[in-house]
Amino acid sequence: MGLGALVLREIKMIRQKKLLLWLSVFLPLLSFIFFATLFSKGVATELPVVVVDNDGSSLSRKLIKMVDQTQSIQVVFKETSLSDAKMHLYEGEAYGILYIGDEFSKDIYQGIAPKVVSYYNNSFLLPGGLVNKGLTTVVKTFAAGLSMQSKMKKGMSEDQALIATVPISIDTHVLVNPTTNYFYYLVTALLPVMLQIFVVMCTVYAIGTEFRDRTSSEWLECARGNMLVALMGKLIPYILIFSIVGLFMNSLLFNYFNVPNEGSLFILNVGLLVMIIADMSMGILFLCLNPSLRMAMSFSSFYGAVAFSFSGLTFPFHSMPPLAEGLSKLWPFTQYLELLIGQAFRGLIWYSTLLPIGLMLIFVFIPIVFSRKMKIFCLNDKYWGRL
Repeated sequence: MGLGALVLREIKMIRQKKLLLWLSVFLPLLSFIFFATLFSKGVATELPVVVVDNDGSSLSRKLIKMVDQTQSIQVVFKETSLSDAKMHLYEGEAYGILYIGDEFSKDIYQGIAPKVVSYYNNSFLLPGGLVNKGLTTVVKTFAAGLSMQSKMKKGMSEDQALIATVPISIDTHVLVNPTTNYFYYLVTALLPVMLQIFVVMCTVYAIGTEFRDRTSSEWLECARGNMLVALMGKLIPYILIFSIVGLFMNSLLFNYFNVPNEGSLFILNVGLLVMIIADMSMGILFLCLNPSLRMAMSFSSFYGAVAFSFSGLTFPFHSMPPLAEGLSKLWPFTQYLELLIGQAFRGLIWYSTLLPIGLMLIFVFIPIVFSRKMKIFCLNDKYWGRL
């Protein structure tokens, strides 16, 4: 009996308990394919909007045509009243409304600012923001064109009219994700967070079934009473499996979907392996808090589900309360995401990776700290047979 026997015993367990195979291989791969396919277009396009044209002039029709030609927007509905247009917004059939007043062309010819109003549904942050940006850009471009035409009719050259219309221009440079591709922004984070969820849950299930099936004393006996050896023998097969799954994930991102990688893929893969081991350590912690398989699985699913919220990707750390920012360190995914962004998108020098990898390595001490408590659970039959 020893480490090799424990590894072989666990491989046999994986063959017998099909859920272990699903948690470690099939479900992670299916989640990768699902999210990669879902966001494969990268940028949201042709978002439906409603137009209310109370003017009906050639100028208003030109503005509507410009809106419809915008990549992010598509004019799907045309209504005669604002109340009818809002119904499309409330029913989720459209994300925005462009309202053109009945004095639109008349005001333009008289040199008066015409009435153009946009409405958008900001309950959906991404499509609402894109629609608002698209409508605003089109209206400003349309207004600038009219202003230039007016100035050129008064004798100005095209360059003079352009300078008079836009006296100050902003030269904008997007340093990270310049294509504003949401695949790069979302999928590169969603895939590792899904991997984290399955790593923690698989760890809990693999160990928790030893208590549920009353085989924990046999498991510990195979390790000659050494709890750390027992844990190593239990988890080595899953480390290998999840490492292969993780390598496939990074290959899918950087080789198949051509996500930019300005840094070292080797460092990213090392960081991913450390994250996997850290996540397994958290699974051991949940079982030490409660040896009930049902409760530990509940802890692990909740833990994995909120990882994205505490990662700082959707809501910045600087705006979080100090407590929430501190709690974000409890997820290895937070550190891996920092490593991923630093390497893939910023191309930071190698020693900048030492801090996030070092913070993830702290989690590895959890099994050492709680090994005695885990051993008590293995030897005491009052903790066995729990669902």
